[in-house]
Amino acid sequence: MWPLNRNLAERVKEAMREYAPTRHLEVSVSERGGVITFQGQIPAENYRQILGYTAKGIKGAKEMDTSQLILVAPVPSEAAPAPVMATPDQSLGQGRPQSPGSGSPIGRCPHRCAAAGIRCGTKSATPT
Repeated sequence: MWPLNRNLAERVKEAMREYAPTRHLEVSVSERGGVITFQGQIPAENYRQILGYTAKGIKGAKEMDTSQLILVAPVPSEAAPAPVMATPDQSLGQGRPQSPGSGSPIGRCPHRCAAAGIRCGTKSATPT
C-alpha cells in the first residue's frame, strides 16, 4: 500500500519497479484525470498489456493509454532475463517454481501475465 500523499503516476511507477517484467523498462508514466499514459520503448508488443494490467491494479486508475509506446527489439546482450515464476515464499529461499494455473496465487496472476505471454515474477499476488 502506498502513502496517500503520492500521486497516481508515482504509484504506477512504483508498481512497475516492484514487478519483475516491467522493472527494466524505459517507460515514463503520466496521469491526467485518472488516465494513465505510458511513453517509451518496449521490447515486445505484449508489454502494452502488462503495463495496462499493472496500472489497472492501482486505485484511481480509470483508463490506460499505451499508444505512445514504441516497439524496439532488444539487442541480445541487453535483453533482460526472462522473469521466473515462483511461489511468494520462494523469495525467502523456500517454495518451488509454479506454472500458470497451478493453483498458486501467482499461477492466477492478477496482471494476467500468462495471457499476455509473460511469466509472472511478482512477489505477491496483488499489485496494490
